[in-house]
Amino acid sequence: MKKPLFVASLLLTAGLGLSAIASPTSAKQALKPTSSPVARVSQTNVELLYAGAQPQQVLRFKPAVNKTETSTISLNTNVKFLSSSVSGTPRSTKLPSTKMTMETTVTKIDPNGDIHYTFRYTDADITGDASVPAAVLNKARAQIKKIVGLSGTFVMDDQGNTKSTSLSIPAGVDATTRQMLEQSFRSLDQLSAPLPQAAVGIGAKWRTLMPVKLYGINLNQTGTYELVSLKDGVVTLKVGVEQQAKDQKIALPGMPKGVDVTLKSLKTIGQGQMTVRFDRLLPSIATLSMTSTAQMQSAMPGVPNPMTIGTETDVDMTLQSN
Repeated sequence: MKKPLFVASLLLTAGLGLSAIASPTSAKQALKPTSSPVARVSQTNVELLYAGAQPQQVLRFKPAVNKTETSTISLNTNVKFLSSSVSGTPRSTKLPSTKMTMETTVTKIDPNGDIHYTFRYTDADITGDASVPAAVLNKARAQIKKIVGLSGTFVMDDQGNTKSTSLSIPAGVDATTRQMLEQSFRSLDQLSAPLPQAAVGIGAKWRTLMPVKLYGINLNQTGTYELVSLKDGVVTLKVGVEQQAKDQKIALPGMPKGVDVTLKSLKTIGQGQMTVRFDRLLPSIATLSMTSTAQMQSAMPGVPNPMTIGTETDVDMTLQSN
């Protein structure tokens, strides 16, 4: 029981972290074996808290068609076990570093400014030494490797809101792998900063409030943004994120059949910074440090007492694009 829940915690940590560094936007997703036309939905509202100092200007994304960007996402994670109903659980575990590489290409820009682009993962791996059993490490590596080759399409408006998406998964992929890939895709539905409708200047602040569903968990996520610098189409933003989830049943990829997992509580607080060029889709560089406190409980048929694990997870993430 300890290994499956530990693997699930690793995958959950990675997913939550990527969701946080991504902009919290709304998108209707079409998950099909092959690419297909995508349906449009209304954009996410961004709440402007302060317009900033003069001079002010309207911020919009204007990437070039046929422009391809390569982005690398790195995660370093440390897990502290605050409580456990299983004896022998380590107090603290530094997990191996995770690195994923993907390519995005702008294919079309509509007259209204909507940006069509494709993406595909070209590499994913776990590296470094850590005090994790080899079997657990190999299982996690095998899961993460499955993201390589995953591709899809997005439509994003010029404010950075994802309007629709389509994911392509080979028809022969098994159900468990498909679920993991779909969840990873949902955590990366957008990696650009959402921009306010009105003109803004240095010191401007805005936020996004929205529910997020990730790995079967219903979260309430708040993103905050502060405009630190603005020059020649390049902005630097200070970023904050908070996530909260209530008691709920969840279905995590990779869990054995018959094991019921309940998330008793989850709270995440993070902060970071990103540099955004408006002639590109993704930030040139984005960093985020988060602390997430969670309590999970699992029950297995034939075992009278459920297993409970309380964790505090520190995640440092970096996204770089060129």
